[in-house]
Amino acid sequence: MRQRGWHISVLIPARNEEDLLPRCLFSIQQARQKLADRVTTDVIVVSDCSRDRTRTLAEAILKDSGIVLETNSGIVGSARAMAAAAAIERCHSPP
Repeated sequence: MRQRGWHISVLIPARNEEDLLPRCLFSIQQARQKLADRVTTDVIVVSDCSRDRTRTLAEAILKDSGIVLETNSGIVGSARAMAAAAAIERCHSPP
């Protein structure tokens, strides 16, 4: 029987974070490289009411290593819940 490893989802609610988000995402990318092979990771960024390049920058940095969602809820809890639901769905979906 094959033993399953760990899966880590990083959830990032963001609003107008074009100045700080790249540093955050690059830091996460570096940390991911230090994890054991049996650990998989996913990054979910939710751009909430952003009027800057938050979404565009996140998509360019993450490429295939995560997803960027968008909402106009204006409530950080809703953005977090949206990210959590997406992370659970991605974790349980077959590759």
